[in-house]
Formats: sequence, C-alpha cells, structure tokens
Amino acid sequence: MRINIGARISAERKGKNLSQADLERRSGLARCRISWLENGRAVPTIETLEKISDALEIPVYRLLYDSDEPAQVAKASSKIATNGSNRRSRKDEVRFLRELREQVRRMREDDQHLLLFIARKMAGRVRRQPGVEAKTSGARRVEG
Repeated sequence: MRINIGARISAERKGKNLSQADLERRSGLARCRISWLENGRAVPTIETLEKISDALEIPVYRLLYDSDEPAQVAKASSKIATNGSNRRSRKDEVRFLRELREQVRRMREDDQHLLLFIARKMAGRVRRQPGVEAKTSGARRVEG
C-alpha cells in the first residue's frame, strides 16, 4: 500500500474547483512547488501538508487517507478529566491497537517510517488543554 499524496492534493484541489494559482494564494506556497507535489516530483513536509490542508479547509488526514470509503474519525471527548474516568476501556484500547498493528503490517516499510515520523510530529504539536497536565518525559520532538 503506497499513498499518492500528490494525487490526493490534486483531487482535493479540483474537488473544490480551485486552480493551482488559487491554492498558491491561499497556502503561500509557490505554484511550481504545488505542481511538483501534485506530480510526485517532491515530497511534502508536515508543515507543507498543514499549509495545503488549511488552504483547502480540510483536515491533514484527508491528504494521507487513501481509500474510496469515508474515513472513520474518532471524536474527541468534550470532557477531559484528570482522574482517568474518560479514558478508553482496556478492551477498546486492545481493539484499537490490534487494528493499528494490522494496518501498519500491511504497509510498505518506507510508508511505515513516514507514518511514524508524522505521528511524532503531530504528538509534538498537541495543544495542551488548560488544567490538564501533559506527560512529556518520554516524548521526543522531531524536527524536519
């Protein structure tokens, strides 16, 4: 399984009836860069994906999601408790990790590394909720 991010960018842009020039104005990226990305001649950074997704007014995962079926997105709980009462049940965690392991197992090794890189970048950008203490002792921020 290989994700064609350039094709996803192009499809999302065309789906919104935008030209590359429109995307250039909205994202601040040069039109030639957008063309290179769409044609697979360049690999986007996380920051570039964020700029493009903001310009297209879509979440970043839509550029990385490669399927005809709509993605099932887990909704974040509006209540965040420090006592752990809103945590997933152990059964849900096991089910989630089993599904994640199966999907990652089916990916090519270079795509697995890309996914891990993206997860690290996104984890480093998690905004902390007021009143909730975040644990950062084992986290490593990846720059790129």
